[in-house]
Amino acid sequence: DGAGGMSEVSSLPIAGSKLAAEGQHVYVAAGDNGVVVVDASVPASPKIVSRLTNFGAVHDVLVRQSTLYAATSLDGIVVFDVQDPSSPRVVKKLAGPANKTVRNVALHPFYVVGATFDVGSSSEVFWAENPGLHLIDATPSSGIIDQDATGDRIVRLRFNKAIDGCSDP
Repeated sequence: DGAGGMSEVSSLPIAGSKLAAEGQHVYVAAGDNGVVVVDASVPASPKIVSRLTNFGAVHDVLVRQSTLYAATSLDGIVVFDVQDPSSPRVVKKLAGPANKTVRNVALHPFYVVGATFDVGSSSEVFWAENPGLHLIDATPSSGIIDQDATGDRIVRLRFNKAIDGCSDP
C-alpha cells in the first residue's frame, strides 16, 4: 500500500497452518494435503515444485540446512533431505507417542522435539535423536581410552556441524 505497509505480490491456492523457508523455497504444512514445496525465486510467480503426501495430516514444518522436519498425524516427525526441493527424499521417521498426533516440531542441536495434542487426551512432549547431527571422527580411533601424561582422559569427537556451547580448550 502507499503508506509503507505490505502489499500482496502473488498467491497460491494452498491452505496451510505453518510455513518454513530456506533459500528460495517455502515449505507449507498443508494438513491432509501433506507438505507443499514452493519455489519462490520469482515472487510474482511462485511455483509448486513438489508435494509430500502419505504421512497423514501435516501440522507443522521446520527446515534447517536442507533438512525438513514435518509433524505428521501418522508417522510422528518425518525428516526429509531437501537439497533438491523438487525431489525430496525421506531420511527418517521419528515415531511420537502411541496413538497421538504430532502437532509441533522444534529443533535443538542434539534433539528433535515434538509435541502432541489430541482433544480429550493429555498433551505430551517427546525428544528424538537429531538425524541431522552425525559423528564424523572420534579420537582415539581404537576406542580404548587411556590417560595422558597428566592423568587426564581425553576423547575428541568431531561432528558434521557446530554444536553451540562446545569448543576445543
